Amino acid sequence: MDQETFAAEVAAEWRARIEHTRAEAARGEQGVPMGRLIEAAAAEPVLRALFPWTSMACLSVSASTDFRTWGTEGIPGIVAWRSGFTVLEGHGRENTVLLETDDPVVAVAYLAGWLRERRR
Repeated sequence: MDQETFAAEVAAEWRARIEHTRAEAARGEQGVPMGRLIEAAAAEPVLRALFPWTSMACLSVSASTDFRTWGTEGIPGIVAWRSGFTVLEGHGRENTVLLETDDPVVAVAYLAGWLRERRR
């Protein structure tokens, strides 16, 4: 996939995630923490340039739109709990807590910094 097509798919997916979480919040559903996380992540250019994946209250980003790649790139994910946000290294049962915070902006900044450092 060329870079222009990738960028268009990434932008469309971020818009869809934002709209979905805003609709959940408007209905009073449990997605409020995830909505706060999605909004913060979408405002961060480093994350916004990557494809967003969500599963089990966890936001991950990828340099691919192919679901088979999700979780294999070694990029940490951020879990949105009612009590706060946890940046996890790894997916599934084998993961390490990198950061716990009650502020989604702090979690997003941590992940953006992690990506900047490792993706030079």
